[in-house]
Amino acid sequence: MNTFYDYLYWRGDITFDQSPLNEIDTMIFSMLSYIDFSPVFSEFDLDKRYTMTEIEKVLSAAGVFQNTEKLMDFDKECLSILQIVASNKRYSAIEVFGYYEYFKISKDTQFSAISYMLEDSSIVVSFRGTDTSLVGWKEDLAMSFCTKIGSQQKGVEYLKKISKVNDKSLYIAGHSKGGNVAIYAAIKSEESIQNRIIKVYNFDGPGFNKKAVSKEEYDILGVEKIVTIIPQASVVGILLQHEEPFSIAYSSKKTGIFQHYPTTWEVDVTGFKRVEGIKNESQYFDETIHTFLDSLSEKELEFFVDTIFNSLQAGGAVTLLDLSKTRGKAFTAIRKYYLETPKETRKQVEAVLKAFFKVSREVSKKETIRQFNINKEKTANLFKQTRLTEIVKN
Repeated sequence: MNTFYDYLYWRGDITFDQSPLNEIDTMIFSMLSYIDFSPVFSEFDLDKRYTMTEIEKVLSAAGVFQNTEKLMDFDKECLSILQIVASNKRYSAIEVFGYYEYFKISKDTQFSAISYMLEDSSIVVSFRGTDTSLVGWKEDLAMSFCTKIGSQQKGVEYLKKISKVNDKSLYIAGHSKGGNVAIYAAIKSEESIQNRIIKVYNFDGPGFNKKAVSKEEYDILGVEKIVTIIPQASVVGILLQHEEPFSIAYSSKKTGIFQHYPTTWEVDVTGFKRVEGIKNESQYFDETIHTFLDSLSEKELEFFVDTIFNSLQAGGAVTLLDLSKTRGKAFTAIRKYYLETPKETRKQVEAVLKAFFKVSREVSKKETIRQFNINKEKTANLFKQTRLTEIVKN
């Protein structure tokens, strides 16, 4: 099994002049966007640029690589990637700039982006995906009923500012929600910016609410510019509506949620290893979610999401780590908040949950019947082949 770590070893001494930017490079840039670069960039300043090597030194001096006990495993991996590329000929001299982070609970917005200038002065814009904050996860769910969310609007504004740095080619990228924001920012940008965009890379990012982006808007940008890659057991990238085609990367992990992390995707020389078709469990999840969302109105969905996240935040939790560290206290606070909500509110929430489980059972029943028929057909074919072999022998 070869992962992007092998890619860094294979191609680390080859410059971008010798081998152009590819999808693995942009995935690496997307992963680096999860890093907190505030020790390097104290404010949003397009004139301040630092090489990967310089950034690694500043973060190291700040103790970032040593104080990782509060980080999730994926965030730790992103830091380890930075340490590798900082001493790597292909990436070490790349100029990093434009770090911007916006987090506001009252606005239900979690957004961050960073940009990279390559040797030919072309720019890679990378949008961060969902972090561990509850606000970030609430934004993800809000995509199902909102025509635009806070991070998408911030993405458009950010791309507009970055485009003024020079008039060279632009590459837009992001993983998870960052991939969704990358497509949205590119589609909603001015024509002069769109004309400079070479590719938009979406790594297992969800689609859009049907009213958020039209097919005509995709066509104006050029759907051929969008590269969407999902793993074969995707549970994030298959969500909502995609107008663009997608390809499927082979992942070494069996469980869908772990396949969401590109560190598990296998690579060839300059691209991800592809497979045909997504797994049955991914299709089952996709049908369940789509059927469930279609069964509810946008107001019902919005009400449900608001109630659930207000409950989660009742105990003062801001991140998923807060919930996991104080499970007992968090559960007590959530239970208290829920019991104190009006009876009619509780009934509405329970009705939505019942609707979800009903849809899940119905889809599960259909999947069971489908698998039974497939196995039945396989058995019949095997029997025919066995009988044919016996006839030929006799």
